[in-house]
Amino acid sequence: MKSLDMLLEEDKDFLVRKGFDVGITRDEQGVLNVVIHDFKLSSKFNPQQTELLIRLLPGYPDVGIDMFWTKPDVVFADNNQKPPATETHENHIGVEWQRWSRHMDWRAGVDALESFFTAAISKELLAE
Repeated sequence: MKSLDMLLEEDKDFLVRKGFDVGITRDEQGVLNVVIHDFKLSSKFNPQQTELLIRLLPGYPDVGIDMFWTKPDVVFADNNQKPPATETHENHIGVEWQRWSRHMDWRAGVDALESFFTAAISKELLAE
């Protein structure tokens, strides 16, 4: 299912504004799985693009986001090493993903997908 209607208005607006190709599913635990297809990475990483998974747990946005996942695995281009706290793999939506544990000080009722994206994903995957 690819319906942005499952998301909060501000999250839909953010994803549309960014022009991402997004797929969204809800799993049996009520988690919304937001997959950004063909997500382009900083040149410091291999590969140069990946599938990016963000899981919104029941209770979101009061329940914060503290991880994201990529497939295929992402490594540093200069030494072929995995970034810190990305050694774990998890199966979600029938696919094995590289887990990126990135915690921010989540402010319930204030933060949403865009703030997590800025604080964690952009800082990690897009910065040169």
